[in-house]
Amino acid sequence: ARLRAVKATTPGAELAVHLILTSELTLFGSPVWGSSPGIPGSAATTGHSLAAVVVDISLGFPAVADGMTMVHELGHFMGLFHTTEYDRTYHDPLSDTPECATGAATCPDGRNIMYNAFYGASGGVGLTTSPHQRRVIWSSPLYSATAP
Repeated sequence: ARLRAVKATTPGAELAVHLILTSELTLFGSPVWGSSPGIPGSAATTGHSLAAVVVDISLGFPAVADGMTMVHELGHFMGLFHTTEYDRTYHDPLSDTPECATGAATCPDGRNIMYNAFYGASGGVGLTTSPHQRRVIWSSPLYSATAP
């Protein structure tokens, strides 16, 4: 899927995040489940690709995993990083999220919604966020946006 400009449906639209659902999504030639345009995304300016989260919805992927991917990508959009990156050399800057050490067989942050790998086997049961992660979400302009 190609990210194209997302147009606001109402002139002077309020803060928003657009959710684009696609049947195929790749980044740098590799398939991914979802993508956020940045950390954080641009909720204040609609009409461009920085205002949208993209999620791969395909028949071979359970619906609960699609939902978890949406939450994970919205976490990025609202300011959260992966707790541990794939190479295990970078960790988010929050002091209360666990870190996965290089060479570890299991990771203490494996149940965190911002962990970098697929957690669908749990069916979403037992997924966590930390108090500092919640504070980041609560500080997002999207969280405090109110309807007219």
